[in-house]
Amino acid sequence: MSGDFKVDEGGHVILPRLGPVDVRHLSLDSLKQKLIESYRAYLKNPTIDVTLLRQVKIAGAVRNPGAYPADPAARVADVIALAGGVTPDGKQGEIELVRPADRTKLKLRGDVLVADTPIRSGDQLLVPQRSWISRNPALVLGTVTAITGVIWAVDQLAQ
Repeated sequence: MSGDFKVDEGGHVILPRLGPVDVRHLSLDSLKQKLIESYRAYLKNPTIDVTLLRQVKIAGAVRNPGAYPADPAARVADVIALAGGVTPDGKQGEIELVRPADRTKLKLRGDVLVADTPIRSGDQLLVPQRSWISRNPALVLGTVTAITGVIWAVDQLAQ
């Protein structure tokens, strides 16, 4: 009877043997105690662990954008890894936390836990794309070299 169970928009979760359970106004401890009491009818000594996962959308310069569950005990880098990680065009060192009302930039550090950030369910983690110049250094260098050569040639002709 173990597994991950999603809470719907109405605040209900459907659990094995119990059916729909309203979890809207329960703390984690209260929910855990309620489930232990309910499952005592089916199990001698039920052990229950409740972890709230945050559902976040991961977008931008990642391999597989989409919605993913973010465990509060996971690192931010682990959540980005769920989407396949940052692409070569993405900024490795930062992500943006996007909410409908505001836009906050977060630095992506591998050791920061989701629980230690302001990330909430419904948030979007956006991995920005590097600038065109930083993605095309050879082209930029070639252009600068060509322009320098033209300037040098024009200067030589003028003398």
